[in-house]
Amino acid sequence: MKKIIANNGLILGLLVLFSLNACTEKIDPVVTELSFTRAFTPTELAFQISNITTVSLGWVGVKNVDHYVIEVYQGTEFVTSNLVTSSLVDSSLTTFVYVLPAGDTQFSARLSAVSTIAGVADSKWISVAFKTAPENLFLGYTSELSGLGTGTVRWKPGSTVTTLVLDNGTKTSYPVSAAEATAGIKIVTGVSNGTYQISLMNTTFVRGKTSILIEGDVLLTAGTDLVAAINAAAPGNVIILPPGEVFVFAGNSIINKSIKVRAISNQNRPTICASSGASLTSPMFLIDPSLTSSDSIVFQNIIITGYINNNVSEGLITGVYDQGTSNACNIGLLKFTGCEIKHFSRHLIRLRGTATQIIGRFEVNGCVLYDYGTNSTSYGIISSNTTTGTIKNIKFSNSTIFNFLSYLVLYSSGSTCNSVILNNCSLNQITYTAASTSRYIMDLNNTVFTGGGVTISNCIFGSTAVAAHTNGIRTTGTLLFTNSYCTSDYDDSFIPASSVRSLMTAYSGSSTTLWTSPVTGNDFHFLDAGFAGKSSAGDPRWRP
Repeated sequence: MKKIIANNGLILGLLVLFSLNACTEKIDPVVTELSFTRAFTPTELAFQISNITTVSLGWVGVKNVDHYVIEVYQGTEFVTSNLVTSSLVDSSLTTFVYVLPAGDTQFSARLSAVSTIAGVADSKWISVAFKTAPENLFLGYTSELSGLGTGTVRWKPGSTVTTLVLDNGTKTSYPVSAAEATAGIKIVTGVSNGTYQISLMNTTFVRGKTSILIEGDVLLTAGTDLVAAINAAAPGNVIILPPGEVFVFAGNSIINKSIKVRAISNQNRPTICASSGASLTSPMFLIDPSLTSSDSIVFQNIIITGYINNNVSEGLITGVYDQGTSNACNIGLLKFTGCEIKHFSRHLIRLRGTATQIIGRFEVNGCVLYDYGTNSTSYGIISSNTTTGTIKNIKFSNSTIFNFLSYLVLYSSGSTCNSVILNNCSLNQITYTAASTSRYIMDLNNTVFTGGGVTISNCIFGSTAVAAHTNGIRTTGTLLFTNSYCTSDYDDSFIPASSVRSLMTAYSGSSTTLWTSPVTGNDFHFLDAGFAGKSSAGDPRWRP
């Protein structure tokens, strides 16, 4: 057996030797050395987006490379018209960082290796597609009216931008200088009234969008009589008041047309007030009976004070609107936006008497209201104590309301109403009187609701009457509270049946623990940084 194995091994060895000799003889001398016609292609080209528009490209390098060529294109087609940049990268590097011209845009990149060996062609391209993150350089910056036909546009300073495009159906371009781009601000002039979409451009790339309202038919000069200007205006006109000025006029004046009176901006707001000699028992304005449900009166970004001649020593008038006992009206909208409305002896608006008085919508948005009912606690900030008076919709939003000695809403004479809405508001010193007679925050007793009832959301209720004579909300309609809070010095238990405290989340501290300086400083920023509702409740202007 051993002999057989040995012989078989000998035979196998001879066969292998013979095979190797045969292979060696047939090898072509040309392929004894490796030869290539082009460089190897880099692999694993990948991307990462940071800071919205910065792309970092990385890859696995190859040998015998002099440098890499990297090209970035807009879109997914590698055509010359789409080329954004072309760069040479040293062979020692395998990364490339580039700030792209715009966010929320599709881009592609491709990479090729250039060989160090003479006569060897560049490698094939390897490519990758990616999209920059959404961006809007207008976020956090306000663009606003700054004069007749003039707007101030603001964006993130130091951004690479070249043009503003204003579009209201017709596009108009405004070049942005290097200094304007650095400052992040451009003033556009000669703009017709209208609402415009603004696009912030870097050549053909959009870097942000916002909108601006350009409006205004008359710019008043200091000392102009406001009521005279309203009387001279055409229906629907917008009257612009310059910053910081005080405009006086005779009280108890009738407004007989749709009109908007506004400041240029909400900074250094102008003031309007009744002139010396105004009656202490009269309001600022009455609504003319000729106005209809399609008409509106709007005040925006103005300080409206009840102090006669803007002077506390001359006393204060009753309110902004009071229709009296025989003045009919039927107007679609009364609105205050971004105003400070203060120092009235009775109310903001009052309907009364036997004449039919109808307001479609009464809205207060982004305002600060304080010092109401200082001469009489029988009236509400909104007061209607007649069956012929109707306010179909009442809405307070994004506002701070404090130191009112009586009702927020008094509407209890059996009239109809669609809805009463209180949203994103901070309230303090509520029905803040030492009088023995109790007052409701809202008295809607006997009101016939035809729609949504009373809705209160994202609000904070602070301190109430020092004599504990505050009642909650009296209504026969639907009452809904959501995400609203009350402080420990809020007490509406004088008539327990109307208390709404249980419908809110109780905050363990007082109003002065919650807010920075709610009584002496009119400052409702949150002193308690741990307050659960600090980001979702109260007037948004005070939120962190």
